[in-house]
Amino acid sequence: MEPLVGKGMWIWQIQHCCDGNLDQITAKAGRAGLSHVLIKVADGTQRYGMPQARELSLLLKAHGVEPIGWTYSRGAMSSSEADLLSSIVADVGFDRLVIDAEQEYQGHPGYAIALMDALREKLGKADSSQAGQVEVGLSSYYLPNNHPSFPWGEFAQRVDFWMPQVYWYNRAPDWAVKQSLAQAKQWFPVSVVPTLAAYPEAMKSVDRFQQAVAEVKAQGLKAVNFWSWQHCPGEVWTLIRDLQLE
Repeated sequence: MEPLVGKGMWIWQIQHCCDGNLDQITAKAGRAGLSHVLIKVADGTQRYGMPQARELSLLLKAHGVEPIGWTYSRGAMSSSEADLLSSIVADVGFDRLVIDAEQEYQGHPGYAIALMDALREKLGKADSSQAGQVEVGLSSYYLPNNHPSFPWGEFAQRVDFWMPQVYWYNRAPDWAVKQSLAQAKQWFPVSVVPTLAAYPEAMKSVDRFQQAVAEVKAQGLKAVNFWSWQHCPGEVWTLIRDLQLE
């Protein structure tokens, strides 16, 4: 499978995106030039946002936008999570799946091993040329050095890509992007697709958002994401629409 390229937007709650109108969401993704949309489909061992998440995924795919399923993982029930996720992937036909793993995993490397090994058994091995293999990525803290108890190594050995959550708040946006990519090299021998803050609390201002985007371009990255659809101001949507990574 080719590495992920282009611009992506995270969807958390479909009902708060274009008032839940799936046709309008799809049209807006097209106008913004999105190559992919990340849709929440599970939370721990529970399905999330269904059946709208499935319907939206199929609609986006039909219009040339890749849907990527994502879940917030709770860690402790890895086998049940893996069963659920493999079922959703098969039902919707996702080519990529993202695990959002955060505080529940700190100090628990066994959770990462159990979840990822179970997913790999069901979905295919990392870096496999096997037809139909589903790529699995990690979304988590953007500065690994600040979270030494998180099982970075266990995930790094088992994922196909990493999506660091680069929410800079009061830090310099360009510094945040640089540091995230630099620290990623210590762990991840796979593609890194940063998720930039596109919500006012962390973004702080449009100018700071533009600084982060400029650094992504300066680093020569071919893909970038934004969090999140329902929180993104209209003027930032315009900047995303006009963003060209190549």
